[in-house]
Amino acid sequence: MYTISIENARFFVPIGIYKEEKILKNTIQIDCYLQYDYLPPSIKYLDYVQVINLLKNELNKGFDTLEECLEAIKNKIYEKYPFISLQIKICKINPPINEEIRAVCLEWRDQKYKDLQ
Repeated sequence: MYTISIENARFFVPIGIYKEEKILKNTIQIDCYLQYDYLPPSIKYLDYVQVINLLKNELNKGFDTLEECLEAIKNKIYEKYPFISLQIKICKINPPINEEIRAVCLEWRDQKYKDLQ
């Protein structure tokens, strides 16, 4: 089994339920792990740059919640790479609230994903 790990990818994007968050934007950090046993004959290798560009393009669409954002990313990755297992963690860094919080995160993994050990 192969795993491509994209860790600590940071993007400055419009995400949040408040109008100001979409105008001023937020820093989002993504950890994304794609596992596969095989590649279809039409694919020589799984290009992590294409995955990063996919993340960037989806994030720039803007979302109200981390859940909506994660679902959109997940669906787009599976659309392009239906043969993979996936784990994603998305964090809003220093969310704009009156408390000192480093990050608020949401994580998802499909049932086929195997822990790296």
